[in-house]
Amino acid sequence: MLKLIFAPDDRKLLGVSLIGESATELIHIGMMVLDNGLTIDEFIEQVFNYPTLSETYKYAAYDGLGNLSGHKLREGQSPVAAADLGVAHHPVLASKPMRRILHATRTN
Repeated sequence: MLKLIFAPDDRKLLGVSLIGESATELIHIGMMVLDNGLTIDEFIEQVFNYPTLSETYKYAAYDGLGNLSGHKLREGQSPVAAADLGVAHHPVLASKPMRRILHATRTN
C-alpha cells in the first residue's frame, strides 16, 4: 500500500508511507520528491516503467488529485469507479486497459 501525504493548497509532498513487499525498493522514489520539496505533480510528469510497482506512485498522485477535485471514495463506492472519476480527463489512464490496472493496483 502506498500513501502520499500532500498539502492541498500547493500539492507539495509532505510524506510518503509504504507498506508491503518491496517497500524498501520503492521508498527512495518518494524520498527524492520529498527531499527536493517537489509536488505530487512530479509523479505524474515522470515516466515509470510498465509494468512495475514503481508506477503506483503515478496512480497514487492521480488519486490525490481526484480527492482534491471532490471525487473521494465514498462508503460503498467501487474503487474502480472512484479511479475513473479521478483520471477521466486523462486519455491513457481513462482507457479500459488502464482501468483494469488501476483496479488491480488497489485490490492487491
